[in-house]
Amino acid sequence: MGHGLALLQREHRQIGIIDPIFHRFQARKDKLRHVSTGDPFNTANSFVLLALHVDNSHWWGVVFDFRQQSRSITVFDPLQAPKSKYYSMCDVLLRDLFGGMCKLMTIKKETKSRQSDVASCGVMMLMFFECYLRGIEMPRKPSPVLLRFMRLRYLLKCIP
Repeated sequence: MGHGLALLQREHRQIGIIDPIFHRFQARKDKLRHVSTGDPFNTANSFVLLALHVDNSHWWGVVFDFRQQSRSITVFDPLQAPKSKYYSMCDVLLRDLFGGMCKLMTIKKETKSRQSDVASCGVMMLMFFECYLRGIEMPRKPSPVLLRFMRLRYLLKCIP
């Protein structure tokens, strides 16, 4: 996942990345210290991308958008399950680690796209980030062929 995020950072300027490894830390202070590594919230950044590995089984995407016209936090769950436990888990984590920003910015859910299987949350999250950064709509129901293509595309772009 880290390679895909680094790729997006190379292709788009003014983007901060929070390394998803912060999930592995148990103590809140350790998580906060790791979140600030690399200075993702530098004022020069218009966006900060946060890949959440919720419940150690499912990838979510969060975009902090600091542009004047947006000022929002957009959360994307590729499963879009009607009774998902993940929304509350994500909300708790965001408010715990980024409480000040959650109070100052609008929190939105991206609900237009849904993964069709149980194994595409990672590639769907990278697609969400890329579509958000480019200002284009996510495909409503990406086909298995599109998801395979996107996996290969991200893989090939990460290989030097």
